[in-house]
Amino acid sequence: MGLATGRLFDGRSAGAVSVSVYIRANELVIEDEAGTPVGVWSLDELRDVSPVPSKIEISLSFGEEDPARLTIGDAGFIADIRRQCQTLNKRRPLQAGWWKPYAIWIGGGAASVAVLFVFVLPFLATVVANMLSDDTRDRIGRETKDYIIKTFARDKSPDKAICEGTAGQAALEGLVARLASAEAGTSTPITLTVVKSKVPNALALPGGHMVIFSEMIDHADRPDALAGVLAHEIAHIREKHPINLFVTNVGIATVFSLVLGDISGGTIIAGVGQMAVGAAYTRDFEREADSLATRIMTEWQYDMSAMIPLLRSLEPKARFMHVPIFATHPGMEERIEKIEAAGNTGAGPALGADEWAAVKAMCGA
Repeated sequence: MGLATGRLFDGRSAGAVSVSVYIRANELVIEDEAGTPVGVWSLDELRDVSPVPSKIEISLSFGEEDPARLTIGDAGFIADIRRQCQTLNKRRPLQAGWWKPYAIWIGGGAASVAVLFVFVLPFLATVVANMLSDDTRDRIGRETKDYIIKTFARDKSPDKAICEGTAGQAALEGLVARLASAEAGTSTPITLTVVKSKVPNALALPGGHMVIFSEMIDHADRPDALAGVLAHEIAHIREKHPINLFVTNVGIATVFSLVLGDISGGTIIAGVGQMAVGAAYTRDFEREADSLATRIMTEWQYDMSAMIPLLRSLEPKARFMHVPIFATHPGMEERIEKIEAAGNTGAGPALGADEWAAVKAMCGA
């Protein structure tokens, strides 16, 4: 059995140490860079605590009361662990009376936590987000986009993961530019990337970056349906929702270090993963984006109601795959009712026939 490298977090300090790991009998042996054993974990006690299932990275825990976490990024070694550890995804049994201290703590602090999250943190997140420079927002957006491509693309090679259809890309960029100019326009330039992925989603990121997955394009039967999706993400960018979400995820103190110039890759990456795959806008943010998107579509005389069949076709697959856009948007029926209430916002189409054909063909089969 070969060696693999990893990072060991002891759960007591913020830093991690580089380690080597190998499997011996029914144990996972962990050694520091000097070759000194720092841990021997029974395979039967290992659990996969990765936030997102992945074949290229895994986060392991050992024992219910042990806070240590081991992250391994070797695909072959991960496959060996999965083969030899049959309880990797099994939940550990809870100890009797485990809930009592939590009940006491929750009961005493519930009101304070509610005030903190409902009023204080959103306000601080907005204030601090506005302090970040354009260059910092752009870097956060680019780091997040790279993470998304590595996580969700059908082909993990960066040069193959992005749809490269020149005519289709030009048509989409033109549409985004038109939509972004509505409602007095946005001062943030928008960069659109189309990623080959079976996940039906679109994401607005800090710094004016926007990602749309090919599955979303495949499901859109009309240009105005896709225009409605793009208008919604542009609205998020206009209202600075992505950078507010990032600040909320990484914490105010971390962002202050960014403001002061401590812009390390690790600092940014700390918040990128959760933002890309697990975090979500508040429903108030989503309603703001829906409202602004409707006004944008109306100004350009594009038909917002074209989104209704798209939303209905995507909902079953998106909910099965736990796509955040459907988990956190207002209820589907509420969204459809508001779109219908807006009436006929325009005859469209948002793209000409040749442009639409180029967009539909840009990601290939």
